[in-house]
Amino acid sequence: MYGLNGWFFLLFRLGIALAMYPVSSAGAGQNILANPGFEDTGLLVPFGAWQDNSGWAEVDVRYDRQVGRNGTGSAAHIVASHYRRGAAQFVQGGIAVRKGQTYVVSIWMRGNLSQPVGIVLREHGRPYRTLAGQSFRVSDEWREYRFKAVAKENSSDAYFMVRFEGDGELWLDDAELAEDHGTAQALSVVEGNLIANGGFEVGLGRWGVLYREAGSPVTASAIEYQNPQPVLDTAGAFEGRQAMRVEVPRGGGVTVSSAYVQAVPGHDYVLRVRLRADHRHKVRIGLGHGIFGDRRARPTSVVVGTQWKTYDLPVRLPQAVGDAYFAYVQSAEVGVLWIDAVELVQGRSGAYRPAAPVEVGLLREGLPTVMEVGDTSSLGLVVAAHVAGTATLKLTLYDYEGRRQELLTKTLNLSAGDRWRSEVRIPTGQPGYFRALAEVDLDGVRVDADEFAVAVVPEASAPRTDSPFGNHARFNDESLGLARQLGVSWLRLHPPRTTKWYSVEPEAGRFQFFDAAIMDAKRRGFQILGSLDGVPRWISTAPQDQTVHNNSGYTAYLPADYEKWREYVYRTVEHYRGVIDYWEVWNEPSSHTFLKLPDGRGMGARADAYMKLLRIAYEAAKEANPDAKIVAGCSTTIPPADWFELLFERGAYDLMDIASVHLYQGDAPDGPAGISTAESVRQLRTLMERQNSSRPPKPIWQTEVGIRHPGTMYETRVNAYVEAPLTGPEGAEYIVKRHVDVLAAGIEKWFYYDMFWSERPDRQDYIGLFEWDGAARPAAAAYAVLAHMLYGLKFEPGVEDGGDQTVIAKFSGGEHMVYVAWSTREGQQAAIPLADNERIAAVYDIMGRAVGQPSATNVSHIDVGVSPRYVVVERMNSN
Repeated sequence: MYGLNGWFFLLFRLGIALAMYPVSSAGAGQNILANPGFEDTGLLVPFGAWQDNSGWAEVDVRYDRQVGRNGTGSAAHIVASHYRRGAAQFVQGGIAVRKGQTYVVSIWMRGNLSQPVGIVLREHGRPYRTLAGQSFRVSDEWREYRFKAVAKENSSDAYFMVRFEGDGELWLDDAELAEDHGTAQALSVVEGNLIANGGFEVGLGRWGVLYREAGSPVTASAIEYQNPQPVLDTAGAFEGRQAMRVEVPRGGGVTVSSAYVQAVPGHDYVLRVRLRADHRHKVRIGLGHGIFGDRRARPTSVVVGTQWKTYDLPVRLPQAVGDAYFAYVQSAEVGVLWIDAVELVQGRSGAYRPAAPVEVGLLREGLPTVMEVGDTSSLGLVVAAHVAGTATLKLTLYDYEGRRQELLTKTLNLSAGDRWRSEVRIPTGQPGYFRALAEVDLDGVRVDADEFAVAVVPEASAPRTDSPFGNHARFNDESLGLARQLGVSWLRLHPPRTTKWYSVEPEAGRFQFFDAAIMDAKRRGFQILGSLDGVPRWISTAPQDQTVHNNSGYTAYLPADYEKWREYVYRTVEHYRGVIDYWEVWNEPSSHTFLKLPDGRGMGARADAYMKLLRIAYEAAKEANPDAKIVAGCSTTIPPADWFELLFERGAYDLMDIASVHLYQGDAPDGPAGISTAESVRQLRTLMERQNSSRPPKPIWQTEVGIRHPGTMYETRVNAYVEAPLTGPEGAEYIVKRHVDVLAAGIEKWFYYDMFWSERPDRQDYIGLFEWDGAARPAAAAYAVLAHMLYGLKFEPGVEDGGDQTVIAKFSGGEHMVYVAWSTREGQQAAIPLADNERIAAVYDIMGRAVGQPSATNVSHIDVGVSPRYVVVERMNSN
């Protein structure tokens, strides 16, 4: 018999990946869960095999039985109250699962919660790593939530877990965990090549090329600033007219990835790649599946010479989420590599076969991802024919609300080998999000399609030191240009890694600085928040076998010599004096991920360790630059007040100029002041007042928070992601509501995480503003419009409640005011309070488009819904 703690924490030794699309029960086997309808009674809770697993958390959880979703039977009713930390967790254990088997996971839910509900699988034992999980925003009506899972390990004691944070109620009924036997039957075997644009005849679309450091983080900043890019090479392709050419920089590596393709697991395929290089060196080719953090690959190494050669990788496809796979080529040797004629086929044949008889592509090379209103730019469109026939080409533009505009329809009489190209003007008369879809039909059947999207934004204004808009961006011309267009004023160096210890002093006594990138950002007007952390391997206390060099590897351990830490801080702050005057000491020290201590150490020991780092850094930084401002605390995973209380007890209040927090709170802001955010700030300020009641509390900055796995706006791509917690439009709304939430709570700046895109289809975590191929999402346009609307304005405390769940937040500066208004329901009205000498000048939607100009009255009612609107108010001349 397991002890109580052992029983509660004997969790899944099951790794899964999740499908984003709903799955049918067809083909599913018998339900593995006991008491799936919550009908049977048990000893601990009235649901038989189901158990509470919330004893470790600070939350009161109560269970009772209520009428089931169809008005008959029982449903589990969970009530959480007095929440402070942790989560309410409801689990069933003792489940046997088989490695490689696909499972259908399903549960019916309804609730009244401010945070998403997670269906989670977790590993047993410290650090209780979540192997997979999906978050769902549950409505107050019954709905089925369903996805697929693929087991990576055998387990006789797996657990099914439902969890949520915060206060609220949740109802559960008809849970299911069943073996899925319908995958192979659901997909028929597709003859021919599955890799779209495998010959690069229609550009670089549907391919990602990721450049990064290889083996050491030291070169990361230099490679990032170089910003190497792939090119189309028309001189000597293996087949057709062009191949992809990539140049691997010194100290770097490159991964070239296809978009996901759908294939049949359990069947034999061959990945075929044609390669040549400027000299002989080793290259890896492989077929991957899953997503970042749960990614699986089947690679092989090949030696590539200076002549074109075909390289084959036979593989029997394993089970995969969404039956989705991607091809990739990796190289970490300096030099030039050419790639062409990539195939994923069944059987063997010598000649290259394109995936479509007629291919279409939107040319990304040189196309701005973000444009300003009135810019002139064209979208390149290319068609490549591999057979003769009559094709119909269509190019359609979709805006934020899904309205369509036909930009081009053309009939093409093609012969094999023909190429057709055109330039189509992108309308930039109004701001907004615009997705272009190119489709080509052959004999009335669509044979290929490509997508890309851009954000059209208001004209950029100069960055301001007092602006609340911070972000994380690469320090190169392209990324810094985008940051300026989006209205960013502050940039945090995590990433990039430019000022981290392992970058600055990769070897004892050898200091190096990446001034070109930093000075480029300063010339553009950006303020920079530098990072002081990241222990080099030569001074890290990490175990010798710890060779992982990312931000949670050996760099997260304490230094062996604190005088070396002092010297690094002094030298770095002195070097950038007057260029970078704001410095954050360590990233998320309250988390074991970024500050690693021996197992068993509690939060008190963690606070002691951080205080030693902070005290030395504060002293060294102030000595090197008396004007330096120290940003400290950087709390995450626990309520900020709990962490800062430990720090203040140890004297940290006098060792910081600004307190930083990372309030990751899920994906649904809870009103204009966000109950969780406002309460966190209130508690932290109360702690500060106890330290020095005669002076105002320290400023609070939110130096990192973003959206994990946001929803794609693409419609024609195979997608192996979980069902995203936010759709594209919801992500745009999140940007606006969360900023108002943060500013209303009294937080001065939010460094959104982040502006990067991944350049590979299997990684989308926290990439909120752009697709993996660099295309804009609606959130990018919404961010730019918000920064434009609030430029130079300050939040006025006292957010109005317009009734009917309506939110009104006021920002003002001089004679100019902007109200941000929305409701939790559609079809509501917000009452904008106006003085006698004030009038409403204009109303704009979330994309910055004018939606009407109400008459000037003392109180003007504005139609609002879930999507925020901006109400611009001006004071009239009294004369």
